[in-house]
Order: sequence, then structure tokens, then C-alpha cells
Amino acid sequence: MAKQPNGRFYEYDFENVFIRYLEDAGWTYEAGADIERTRLDETLIISDLKSFLQDSNPDLTQEDIENLCASMRLIGGQTQFETLHKAYNYFVDGMQYTPSEGIARTINFINFEEPQKNIFKVVNQFAVEYVNNNEKNTRRPDILLYVNGLPLCIMELKNPADDKATIHDAFEQITVRYWRDIPHLLHYCPLACISDGVKTRLGTVRTPYEH
Repeated sequence: MAKQPNGRFYEYDFENVFIRYLEDAGWTYEAGADIERTRLDETLIISDLKSFLQDSNPDLTQEDIENLCASMRLIGGQTQFETLHKAYNYFVDGMQYTPSEGIARTINFINFEEPQKNIFKVVNQFAVEYVNNNEKNTRRPDILLYVNGLPLCIMELKNPADDKATIHDAFEQITVRYWRDIPHLLHYCPLACISDGVKTRLGTVRTPYEH
């Protein structure tokens, strides 16, 4: 982590270090502001999802691909936890789908057998829009890890040079403020990572802090 001219470290320096490590591990970096989408409350990278589905299922029609993307975008349950669990099951077990020309089958959203065929992308400062008291606002998670256009892990970082910033603050950012304001992102995030450069913790977006 490079020291700034004034001798201080900033959170974005720590963020850039995380991103470089992920790039070294084979992830492709893309800034949140550069991701094309029609609405700021869209939390999936639809172009990546379509590309993966088309490459994995060359016999499917464009209509089938659109239907599968719509099913993932409109995923829902009676509770937030039920929605998260439903998305997780789709990631692990796939989705039962009947193509316009064919019989019912399982469509996988992640290729666990051939990892190199997945699209791994690390994204930072991805603005997610929400409405509060009839006013539009945005939240910007520090880092999101996308696999095939699906945000599977949210990472919240705190400045290691700031004594007042703790990983518990990062934990509350995810489990309190993000769940309150942008649950439409967290519904797809089974994993959460918090770090201050010294302490790093990994759990789910529902894991209590002590675990």
C-alpha cells in the first residue's frame, strides 16, 4: 500500500491493494461506473450472465436466455432470507427450466466442473440505487465479486491507518445499513468479507459478528 504525499493512508489505497491481489488471482477488474446497465437499481451484470448462459447452452434461443435472466432478476420470496436462500440454491443446484424447443432440464448459473469457463469479475464502487422517503439515493459497496454476472460476495473495507474505523463498523455497514437500503443486492450475495488490513473475517450476509 503506497503512502500518500501527506504521509497518510486512505481507504481507497487499501481497496486498490485488494483489487490487485484479486487480479493476480485471475479476476478481471472493472470499475462500477463503467458497467453498462439501464437502471441504477440493477444489481446483476446482465451482459456477463447472458454470455455465460449462451456459451454454456448453445441450443437455447435468445428468448430462452432472456427468460432465464428475467427469472434471476425477479427472484423473490416471502422474506429476505427466503429470497437469499432461493438464489443460493440456484447458484449451487441450478434452475429447472423448460426451453421453448425442448424438455425440462437443469440450467446451471455457475460451472463448478470447469471453473475456467466462468466469468470472474471484481468491481468497486458500484452504485446501487434505492428509494427512501420518495427520494432516490445510492449505496456504494467497496468491492463486489461477480461470477457470471452474479454478485456472490460483498467486501467492506476500513482504513487500517484509522484507529476509529473497525471491522465491526464494516460488519454493521453490511448487516444493518445495506440490508435496510439495498436488499435487492444482498439477495444475491451469500458471502460477506470485512477487513481492516490486520483483521479479516468471512461469513455470510446473515452471519452474527461473533461467528
